[in-house]
Amino acid sequence: MTRQPPRRKKGPARKRQERHERYIANLEANRQHQRVFATQRRQEERDAAAYRVACRDWDTMPFHARILILVMWDARRRAFKGVRGFGLDVNIHPNHGRNPSAHTIYSMYRQTLQQHITDVPLAFSDVCELLGQLVAADWIEFTRDGFVEDGSFVSDYDTLFQPIFPAGYIRNRLKSGVGERGDEVREIADSVATLCDAEAAKLGVAAILGRAST
Repeated sequence: MTRQPPRRKKGPARKRQERHERYIANLEANRQHQRVFATQRRQEERDAAAYRVACRDWDTMPFHARILILVMWDARRRAFKGVRGFGLDVNIHPNHGRNPSAHTIYSMYRQTLQQHITDVPLAFSDVCELLGQLVAADWIEFTRDGFVEDGSFVSDYDTLFQPIFPAGYIRNRLKSGVGERGDEVREIADSVATLCDAEAAKLGVAAILGRAST
């Protein structure tokens, strides 16, 4: 059995070459990332323009439509931030841990905005029902299917929804009032938050029962 000669340490020339190769590889990766980022920014600008067109003039928009947009925006922003133990799936939502872009929000609610932001004011009961379904369904979708980060399964819907559902946040956010319609906003905020709580509990029970039966 022949002995192998001892391996020589890398000399300065080899180290310089490897550093240069890494620099070139990182440079190309950064260029690709910048191209993707620029494409996303252009798409964001186009969607933001479409969002403004869909919303028309905020000052003349029906009052209930404005409330619907405000609450959905706040709920979506809070949802994307994630909560300890109930974070979003980073593989599904690459912007995990950051506020969603206008493009993301507009894409998620495009159909809803087109269907419900009209010149005809929405009935209050319709606003609450729609909002409860949308936000509660999002929490069902975005809470990693009921599994906590340590792998344990959350079987109690109160535990699943109470820490993360934004009803209390919505209530506090809107009860301060907006302009001259402050009293009406506070009344709507209380009712919306209560109905959202009920909708979340109902959907949470259904989801947990459905998972338990599979």
